[in-house]
Amino acid sequence: MGAYIPYTEEEERIIKEFAGVKSTEEIGLMIGRCRIGVLKKAQRMGVSLRVHIGENHFGAILSDLQVEMIRTLSEAGFRGCEIHRAAFDHVADDTIYSIISFWKRRIR
Repeated sequence: MGAYIPYTEEEERIIKEFAGVKSTEEIGLMIGRCRIGVLKKAQRMGVSLRVHIGENHFGAILSDLQVEMIRTLSEAGFRGCEIHRAAFDHVADDTIYSIISFWKRRIR
């Protein structure tokens, strides 16, 4: 087992900046640390690494693929009301417009 190398201020800043945005493994790759090491350091810092973006958000009702599908249909010339009626009538129409206008990435 190798000697412990203390975390630098830059590494701690990266952990804080990307917490909840990137996975623990991705953060570890960015700073050259293992996933478990990053997880333990974040816990000691009081930082939550739980990802809350897109379909990983606890209240998401659409997958990331569905969001991209809505945007692609819009770019192809379909109006929001047509997209809503054709495939996504289980969500509010203002959700469709919010996705088209890039106002929302996460769906609550």
